[in-house]
Amino acid sequence: TDDQIIAAMVMSQDITALKEAEIAIRTSEERYRALLHSIPDLVYIFDFDMRFALVNEALASNFSMSVEELQGMHVLDLLPGFDSTSSYHTYLQSLQDHQPRVMVGPSYRNKDAEAPEWYETRIYPVSEGILIISRDITRQREIDAQKLEFELARQHMHTIDELVHNLAHDLRTPLSIINTSLYLLENYTDPEKKQAKLQSVKRQVKILEKMIENILLMTELDRYNPADMQRANLVQIVRDIDQQVQSRLQDKNMHLKLELPR
Repeated sequence: TDDQIIAAMVMSQDITALKEAEIAIRTSEERYRALLHSIPDLVYIFDFDMRFALVNEALASNFSMSVEELQGMHVLDLLPGFDSTSSYHTYLQSLQDHQPRVMVGPSYRNKDAEAPEWYETRIYPVSEGILIISRDITRQREIDAQKLEFELARQHMHTIDELVHNLAHDLRTPLSIINTSLYLLENYTDPEKKQAKLQSVKRQVKILEKMIENILLMTELDRYNPADMQRANLVQIVRDIDQQVQSRLQDKNMHLKLELPR
C-alpha cells in the first residue's frame, strides 16, 4: 500500500577530527586563561573605544573587582579623570598609529601619595586594540635607590680617605719648614737672618691657616642639607658676574664676550 515504508537511507559523517579540534581549542583556551591569570603583572587589552576587552586576575584584584565586572567596562568609568593624564593620551596614540610604547611612572590611583606605587607599562598593538602589561617596579626602585645610596657612601668614604692622606702629606711640608726655621733661629745671632726666618715661619703659619680653613669649609659642605638647596638661574648668575668683571677689564683695555642662551 502507499503508506508502507519499503526502504530507508541513512547517511553518516565522521566528525572525529572536528571533535578533536574542538577539544584541542577548548584545551588551548583553558591553558591560555590559566597562563593569563597566573601572571602577577597587570595584563589587559583596551579596545578601540578604551573599554577592557580582556583583563587578568591581577588587574581585577588590584581594583578589588572580579574579571567579569571589569570586562567591557570603560576606563573612565573605572578611573574618572584619567583622560587628563599623559598615560591616557599615550594609549590613544598607540591605538591610532599602532606603535608599541613603554611608560614608567607612578600609579594614577595613588599618584599624590607620599610613596606612590611605580609601574613600568608596555603597550603592544593587537588586532582588538592594544595589549598592556604593567609591572610594579616600586620595590625595584627602592632597591636601586639603596644601591645608589650605598655607592655614594662608598665614594664619600674613599674621598675622605684620599683627603686625609693628602692632608697628612701637605701638612708635613710647612711643619718641617717651621721646625727647621725654629732650630736655626735658636742658633742665629745675626738679627737680619733671624728676621728672615721669622718671616718664613709666618708664611708657613698662613699656609697652615689656609689649609685648616679649607678643611672646615669641607666639613660645612658635608653637613649641608640638600633640602635647603634652591633652584638658581645659572645664566643670570654668569651675567651678573660678567657685569662686575667688565669694568675692570675695560680699565686694562680688555673685553670679554659671552654667548649665553636667552
